[in-house]
Amino acid sequence: MPEIFLVDGFDHYGVTGDVGASWTLTGGNWTPSSSYARPSLSAPEEAVKKGVVLTAVTAAAKRSLPGGAAGPVIAVGFDVKPPVAPAGDVTVLTLRTGGASGTVQLTLHRLADGSLTLCRGASTVLLSSGVDALTVDAWNRIDFEVTLDDSAGAAELWINDVSVDAASGTDTQEDASATVDHVTLHDIWGNKYALVAYLDNFYVAAARCPSLRVDTFLPDADGALADFAPSAGSDLYAMIDDEGPDGDTTYLSSETVGEQFSVTYPSQAVGDEVYGVQLEAVCVNPETGSIGVKHLMRAASSNYLCAAEHTVQTAYKTVTEVYATDPTDASPWTDAKVNAAEWGLEVTSKT
Repeated sequence: MPEIFLVDGFDHYGVTGDVGASWTLTGGNWTPSSSYARPSLSAPEEAVKKGVVLTAVTAAAKRSLPGGAAGPVIAVGFDVKPPVAPAGDVTVLTLRTGGASGTVQLTLHRLADGSLTLCRGASTVLLSSGVDALTVDAWNRIDFEVTLDDSAGAAELWINDVSVDAASGTDTQEDASATVDHVTLHDIWGNKYALVAYLDNFYVAAARCPSLRVDTFLPDADGALADFAPSAGSDLYAMIDDEGPDGDTTYLSSETVGEQFSVTYPSQAVGDEVYGVQLEAVCVNPETGSIGVKHLMRAASSNYLCAAEHTVQTAYKTVTEVYATDPTDASPWTDAKVNAAEWGLEVTSKT
């Protein structure tokens, strides 16, 4: 099972500004809506289903991979519903190493003739599709996988699960490091030319994940851990089950090291293959000093904290952790394991 580094179905954002809690937005905003979701991949058991569309010219969304640098094999995929071919060449996506200002390792372009090119760095073409590669005003699936190497690299591009180009024994590595740690989604083919395109089911992984669907679930009950205080009432889950965060309206709070909470989520459909579990919590530190938290997973009365501690910011920001495998035994996830687990946070430091 490929390791998942980042997913986003854009389902848990309530309004335009919510996307900025998880992605750094430049040049404009991204609007989430159920109208922009790919309907053929919507799961009936899923709590919410949305896609996203850009709402400003030359907008971009930037995000570091939650687990840090990944490689040398990197794969990206997403669903897109593009408009007609743009009036010029458009940069769709860039992958960097060294953060938001680091070296561009890979770039995906859509050209004016409707073709896609995958480049080493910004412009050295590795792969190219034919002209009019995507069906306009319809949902398309794009995936690519690259092995980063100075001389023995490999790359392959798929459109709608069909391989359209591949290369091997070539230089696919722009930087001295065979890794990526940062992704930028650009104007998604449209608004640079006053058009609109929809995006859904985005992932970054250690190998191609055909037809991956990002399912988003909201809490539906309290778990066994209940140290955090609800802003109202007694049900913890009810404070954080919003379809899009509501800021200071409903929340859970704690500033005591060692305090924890856990909640449960609706069950996955039996038989679904689970690539990974990504936890997201929108947090803020309204006090002076520093507070650190870790995501936790609870199974069979035992708690499993993630390795990384996250410093809570003074403005609402998303704290993200990807559990690529079951932390109880490092085995692949199954829907039964996900369904039996509780998920939450622990305050791990305060200064």
